[in-house]
Amino acid sequence: RKVTALLLQPASTPLPKRVQEMAAAGGITVGEVAQVAQQGGSGKYLVTTLRPTDILAISSAHKLSINAAGVLVDRREADVRDVLQQLHQVRLQCNSGPDTAQLETVLPDHFPSLDGLQDLKLNSLDYADLHNAAAAARRGLRESPCHGCAKLPEHYRLTEAESKLKDRMSLLKMQLNGDNAALVQDFQLRLKVLEELNYTDRDKAVQLKGRVACEINTCDSLILTELIFENVLETLTPEEIVSLLSCLVFQQKTQLEPVLSNTLHSAKKKLLTVCSALGNLQLKHGIDIVPADYVAESVKDGMMQVVYEWAKGTSFAKICEQTDIVEGTIVRTIVRLDETCKDVRNAARVIGNPKLYQTMVAASDMIKRDIAFAASLYVIEAKMPESKKQVQTKAFIFFKVEREGKAGVTVAAKS
Repeated sequence: RKVTALLLQPASTPLPKRVQEMAAAGGITVGEVAQVAQQGGSGKYLVTTLRPTDILAISSAHKLSINAAGVLVDRREADVRDVLQQLHQVRLQCNSGPDTAQLETVLPDHFPSLDGLQDLKLNSLDYADLHNAAAAARRGLRESPCHGCAKLPEHYRLTEAESKLKDRMSLLKMQLNGDNAALVQDFQLRLKVLEELNYTDRDKAVQLKGRVACEINTCDSLILTELIFENVLETLTPEEIVSLLSCLVFQQKTQLEPVLSNTLHSAKKKLLTVCSALGNLQLKHGIDIVPADYVAESVKDGMMQVVYEWAKGTSFAKICEQTDIVEGTIVRTIVRLDETCKDVRNAARVIGNPKLYQTMVAASDMIKRDIAFAASLYVIEAKMPESKKQVQTKAFIFFKVEREGKAGVTVAAKS
C-alpha cells in the first residue's frame, strides 16, 4: 500500500534525513523534491509517497480538515496554505511537549494515538504479531539507558557503521568461498520467492508464514505451509488429512490407482494446484525448474487409500491385500506420517489455530497403533545378583506379517 503524505518543516532547515534517504533509494527523485519543495508562509512543504513502515503512529489528538483533492491533485494554493497553517499549529503543540530529539522514543505513549487492535479493529494474526513486536520495541526504547548519554547520535552512527561493515564482510567471505560461489545466485533467487510468498519481508526478516515453514521438517515445507494457509486442511476429517499428507511423505510410484472419495479427490486437486503455483512461481524468478516435474516429484498419491483405511481402523493384513506396496514401505511411511502430523500440530500452535491443533492430535492418534508402531527389534539386558557372575542376555526378534501365498511369521532368537 502507498501512503501519500504532506511534510512541513521550517524554511531554514534542510530536507528531513528520511526524505533524503528516500530520494537516494529511488522512492522519490531529487528532481521531484526540488520541484515540489516551496517556500510557504510558515515553512517549506513536500508532497511525497511514504511506506507504511515510515509511519510511527496515527495521532488521535490532531485531526486536520483538508481538501485532499485540492492539495494532492489540483495543488490549489489556498488549500495548500490552509493545510500548512494547520500543520504549523500541530508542530507548535509537539514542540511544547517532550524534546523533539527524543520524539520517536516516546510516541505513541506521550501523544494520544489510535490503537490498531482496539480502535481500527485490525484483528489479523499478522498484524497482531507486528503490533505486539512494535509495543515491545517501544518499551525497550523507553527503558534503554542510551537516552541519557550525551553522545548517543555519535555512538549510534559508529555502531550502525560497524554493523554494516560486518554484514558486508560476511557477504564477501561467502562469495569468496569457492564451494558456495555456485549456490549464491540460486540462494538469492529463492530469497525472492520467499519474499513474494510473504515468508520474509524485503529486509529478510522472517514473517508468520516463515515461522510456520520452520516447523515443517518431514516433507516439502513450502507446499505444506501453503496448504495450511489456504485452509485446505480445515474442511477435512483427521482420516482425510493424513491421507492427503501421505502424498507429500510417500516417495515411490505404484501401479495401482488409489480408490478415493469425492472429498479426497477435491483435496488432492487443491494440493496439485498449490504445487503447480509454487513451481510456476519458482520458474518465474529464474530457478531452474520444470513445474510439471516439480509437481510429479512432490506429490505421489499411491498411499492415500492405504493411509485412509489404516486411520479408519482396517487391519494391516487386509490393507496389504489392496495394494502392491511392500509391508516395510507401508510401515515406514505411516511412522514418518506421524511425524508430519506433529509438524502440522506445531504449526497450528504457531498461528494460533486450536481447531487444527486438536484435529492433528486426533489424526496422529488414529494412525499410531498396532504393528506400524510395534518395535521390530527388542534389546533386553538382565543383570545377575552380585554373588554370581554378571551376564547380559539379548533377545532379537524379527517378524513379518502373514500374507496369503507368502512367507509367514519368522522368529529368530539368540541369547
